[in-house]
Amino acid sequence: MDDEVWNIAGGVLRELSVYGVGLVVLGEVLPATLGRLAQNTPFELVSDPFMDTAAGIGALYDPSRVLVEFKANIDACLRNRDVTRAIGFTLRIASGPIVDIVGVHWPSRTIAENAMIRQSLGSGLQTHVTNLVDLGGDDAFVIVCGDFNDDPFDVSLTANLFGTRDRGLAKKQQRALYNPFWRLVGERKAHDSDPVHEAAGTHFWDSGTQTRWYTFDQFLFSSNFVNDGAWQLVESATEVWDRPPLAEDGGALHKGFDHYPVVVGIRSRIAGAPP
Repeated sequence: MDDEVWNIAGGVLRELSVYGVGLVVLGEVLPATLGRLAQNTPFELVSDPFMDTAAGIGALYDPSRVLVEFKANIDACLRNRDVTRAIGFTLRIASGPIVDIVGVHWPSRTIAENAMIRQSLGSGLQTHVTNLVDLGGDDAFVIVCGDFNDDPFDVSLTANLFGTRDRGLAKKQQRALYNPFWRLVGERKAHDSDPVHEAAGTHFWDSGTQTRWYTFDQFLFSSNFVNDGAWQLVESATEVWDRPPLAEDGGALHKGFDHYPVVVGIRSRIAGAPP
């Protein structure tokens, strides 16, 4: 990356910190990249000797807000070999139970969106999430996040991972994952409101024929986040971070980036706990 891109990336991290973000999960990164990004920010690198750095998934956290620890590599079988396509972290905040974070980076769209490989990734991840939910019971709080290279409506995320836009279903079905990013697919403001043009997704591909916008970057939440658990999803805080200098005229991304960051929030239900 050239100096301009480094400066923009570091500036975005500092803006996210001011906004209140305690954990940043990134894809297509190396530890050295993360270390440089964290310079002059409150963030520190989550690292562990057993983390599969070849997966290109990493995390930065603000120790004044949260404690984050590497938990496990989550492997998938692709082309008859096991590769890490997800990494597990534990998120600890003083005001509530542990939150399991699963950061993912799925293959690019050079593999057709409905190929069996993509569906297998969704099914395998659903099995992993179900095991975490069954083990944790009422204290199970699982967040799956990252670059899926699939939209919320694709088979891998719906039929296989069991992501849903139906909060009521997510409340009833413990294996379901509520996906608030259904609400951020496509144009977010009405044409007749004369809006300032903004991103209509998280990834922009100028050569697209049916659409140039894709909502590939998402967070999905286990059932307890939308029930009466100790942690609550703050859905109003869910957004695509399409702000300058990342955003250029027409909502397109700066040439040095191909995805917008996405932001979500959770809040403790425990009496007297900070938000």
